[in-house]
Amino acid sequence: MSDRDASRLRRYQAAGRERLQELAEVLDGVPEDEFDIDHWQSCGVGHAARDPWFQAQGLGLSRAGNVLVDGELLLGAYGFAPVARFFGVSPTDARRLFSGTTTPGRLARRIRRLMAGLPF
Repeated sequence: MSDRDASRLRRYQAAGRERLQELAEVLDGVPEDEFDIDHWQSCGVGHAARDPWFQAQGLGLSRAGNVLVDGELLLGAYGFAPVARFFGVSPTDARRLFSGTTTPGRLARRIRRLMAGLPF
C-alpha cells in the first residue's frame, strides 16, 4: 500500500511480505551516509521507523531515539526477534538481513532476493 494518507494508514495492517516490500522502497531513498547497519536507529529498521506508513504498522522511535517494534525497544542482538515477527521472517533471516556490512541499496536488493525465494 503506497498510499501515505495518515487517516487511511491507521486502519490498514499489512502482512510481513508487504512490509518487506515497503522497506525495500524506503531504503531506495536513504543516502549511504545516513545509514549504519550497526545501530538500530540508523539501519533499515530505524529509517522505516521514521516513515508514516511504518509508524501506522507499529514501528516507532522512543523519546531517546531508540527504535520500537509494537512498543518493544530494540536492544542489540535481542532486537532480531521482534523484527522477525514484524516482517514475518525467521529470526535467522532477520539476523542475516539486518546485520553485517551493507548499504541501503544492498539491503534493499537482499530483501528483494529473499522475497523472490533467492539466496541473499
